[in-house]
Amino acid sequence: MMSVLNFYNRFLRKLRKTFKHVVVSYDSMVLGSKVKSKKGLFIDCGTNLGQGFSHFSKYFNLSNYDYVMIEPNPNCVSILQEKYADNIKNNQICIIPKAATSKNGSLKLYGLSEKSEIDSIYNPTGSEINSYSQGASVLKEHNSLFYASDDQSAIVVETFKFSDYLIKQTDKYETIVIKIDIEGAEYELIQDMIETNSILIPKIIYAEFHSHFMDINSRDKYKNIESSFLNYLKNTDVKFRPWN
Repeated sequence: MMSVLNFYNRFLRKLRKTFKHVVVSYDSMVLGSKVKSKKGLFIDCGTNLGQGFSHFSKYFNLSNYDYVMIEPNPNCVSILQEKYADNIKNNQICIIPKAATSKNGSLKLYGLSEKSEIDSIYNPTGSEINSYSQGASVLKEHNSLFYASDDQSAIVVETFKFSDYLIKQTDKYETIVIKIDIEGAEYELIQDMIETNSILIPKIIYAEFHSHFMDINSRDKYKNIESSFLNYLKNTDVKFRPWN
């Protein structure tokens, strides 16, 4: 049984990797002529340790795009600042050490110390404490399928109103691409983008929804929100790419 599960997990990883290569390669070619004359902007919401940048910069390269990395986890931010020091110095990369949300302020960040006994490729935290967890979230019920969020061990991080920031970037950039992987906080963020019409600014949005990380009592609620988002975006010129 375990060997079958391992084969299935490896197959899923390979399938996802192939999908990401083909889709992103196509998207970058479509926008190619636009960014050759004027540089574009790639905004990575939920950078973690730069995994998204490592993938996307192969297609949306630094010669044609400036990058903004948004990451609220201070443990990750210190790594990013060291890892991309030269790019930051050359104004190719800007790091925002806050959480992209619908308002300015602060929130608790969960998922850095909670433990889970469930071993799965879909479980970013795993059974050990992980200061750099890809599953850290400002949404308390995120990852509720795997563990109960602990208020006592959560850390407080700054937040900022992403839609306001996005609107300001249109003063400098005509071509903006966004990746959103913020562990459940995308629901409130995208809703605010719709309400402020800033959802129409990016040419492409790559986003991972996280209803599958929620327990059964929350899952249907978030799946319904996902459906409403997708239905709304069908009537816009924005290309939406699910990034699971």
